[in-house]
Amino acid sequence: SLSTSFNYQTHVDLRNTFPQADPVRVRPGKFSHPEEKTTLTVFNIGRSVRLIAFINYKRQEVSIRHVLTHEEYDRGNWKR
Repeated sequence: SLSTSFNYQTHVDLRNTFPQADPVRVRPGKFSHPEEKTTLTVFNIGRSVRLIAFINYKRQEVSIRHVLTHEEYDRGNWKR
């Protein structure tokens, strides 16, 4: 389980376990301070769902931001 055994220092480490996990940059202020750029991680789950999470590697914390169908994800409203 990702939540109980999270021990990744970087996105590269994470991709060794979850090769379908992709980093996506979102506009400053969307999920953080207005000046900071934020990178979210998008996990492909099966053929129909994408889980979007903010990962704080330093604190070893995962915060789920969205669970979307591929169609909802493709519309892009989640990153505005």
